[in-house]
Amino acid sequence: MRRRVLLKSMNTALRTCPADCILMVVIQLSIVCLPVGGLYVLRWMVDSLVNKNVSLMLFSMFGYCFMIWFQKALQDWYNHYFLMYYSLLRFEKNIKEVFFRICLCMKLDDYNDAAFVNHSLRAKNASVNILRLYQAVVQLACTFFSVIAMGLVLRSINSKLIAVFAVMSLTEMVDNLFTLYQNKKFLYETTQLEKEETQLSELLLRAGSLKEIVLLHSVPFVLGKWKDVVRGLIRKERKKNAKIFAFSLCMKSVYCFGTIFSYLFLFRAFLSGEIGIGEFSVTVSAITMLRDVFSNLFDGVANVSQFAVLVVPFFDYAEHANSHGKTKKTEAAATGDLTLKGVSYRYHNAQTNALDQIDLVIENGKKYVIVGENGSGKTTLMKVLMGLFEPTEGTILYGNTNLTDWDERALYQYYSDVSQDYNIYAVSVQDNIDFSRSGKDINMDAALREMDLQELLDQKDRMIGKEYGGIDLSGGQQQKIAILRAEHKGGNVFFLDEPTSAIDPLQEKKLFDRLLSVAKGKTTIIVSHRLALCKSADSVIVMRHGRIAEMGTHEELMRNKGIYERMYAEQARLYKI
Repeated sequence: MRRRVLLKSMNTALRTCPADCILMVVIQLSIVCLPVGGLYVLRWMVDSLVNKNVSLMLFSMFGYCFMIWFQKALQDWYNHYFLMYYSLLRFEKNIKEVFFRICLCMKLDDYNDAAFVNHSLRAKNASVNILRLYQAVVQLACTFFSVIAMGLVLRSINSKLIAVFAVMSLTEMVDNLFTLYQNKKFLYETTQLEKEETQLSELLLRAGSLKEIVLLHSVPFVLGKWKDVVRGLIRKERKKNAKIFAFSLCMKSVYCFGTIFSYLFLFRAFLSGEIGIGEFSVTVSAITMLRDVFSNLFDGVANVSQFAVLVVPFFDYAEHANSHGKTKKTEAAATGDLTLKGVSYRYHNAQTNALDQIDLVIENGKKYVIVGENGSGKTTLMKVLMGLFEPTEGTILYGNTNLTDWDERALYQYYSDVSQDYNIYAVSVQDNIDFSRSGKDINMDAALREMDLQELLDQKDRMIGKEYGGIDLSGGQQQKIAILRAEHKGGNVFFLDEPTSAIDPLQEKKLFDRLLSVAKGKTTIIVSHRLALCKSADSVIVMRHGRIAEMGTHEELMRNKGIYERMYAEQARLYKI
């Protein structure tokens, strides 16, 4: 498992930023080789001093000083510039694009599952660690090479030194592995709390939600919830850090005693004549460097282990996309009826079906209105028809092709929708309308006038959103822009879910007449609470408890004296009042 993650990470890093990854290897090899070369230069310098060869001594001294300076300068440039402000920034941009493409392969109903949302957040945070894992692997490999080289130098002097320093340095590895375990445990225990803190912070920062919170006098409540979550995070982090500190203190004590014993062993060898002055000087320098090298080696092992754990959510998420995501192939022309056969749908963690055994034929080119009480399954049925939610049971056919076999990019070019949870994006008014980039010509001024948005004629190139320095739009203006967006995209099937909920009644009929005119001759499916609209529909679908309770024309349903007739009579009575 760990080896597979390492191979995937190395492959992903190399494909995402190949030049940077190759340069990392070259720089790391240079950084670890320079100190080893410096030991041989130091030995020449001491030997020339003993032999009173001044010219060679001066040459060796300047060479040794230059190698130390160059190694430090290269390491500082690598750590503080190349990694932080060059390769990492480039990799973050490139890996985000990879992550977003993976997200596009997921099914929409996956995001109704809280565990999946937590998984996607972990995967997003894990993606940037792929380059850090690659860097840690390269650094570990180069450090291991440095250990072998220095070990050969020490072996030529006294082979017992290798075992002494290896045992002493094990404390660093144990310390780092314990820290890794505690950090991994903390990461998984606090994902939910981190998500709650982010959500509550956004509520207190977003203009729209903050205004509502202030008006409802809910600031103490929301702030109190935020404080409780932050206290929980601080408590867990404090507990983790206390454990790490206590264990690290024990390991540092062992390391200190090991260092004292090592230097005593070296002095005894020198005093007994086992090593000379030149060997003594080289060995002291090697001891100092080898201690740091061993520390770097075990830090590298800990970093590789840590980042190998941290990147797992990203690759698990990618595998989920490959195995459960969108793998559809059909790209044939979309024509014909939409047919539902025994379709049921259940939301994640729900106890009952939101849709239950739906049998329905949406005939090509006809207009349908779906009505029913809140929670009856109207919007769910709409999303199942669109292919956004995959049925738990049953099949949906578009023409003669199963909807699950379609490639979404091919399918959605035939669909156009205005949903009740539409989005207005932080781009210009004009770009919001032409967001689909359909390539169709549009007379923007004429479209805005027809939609009674003349006030935006001079501002169509301005960004929407005051927080971005742009303009602010009312709910009605935003919904009109969403309708224009759907009109401009076009398609064979129009899905309209409460498309005029934010528009006043005086303009509502005009807008519906415009929508029905645009959708003339095309399949149109409308979810609405405004039952007067049903008079112009070819068929009305009445939903109740996830099932189709009634279906027929307005006149037929009124004659049946059933649910629809009672709903219509009640709504008519309210309008008379």
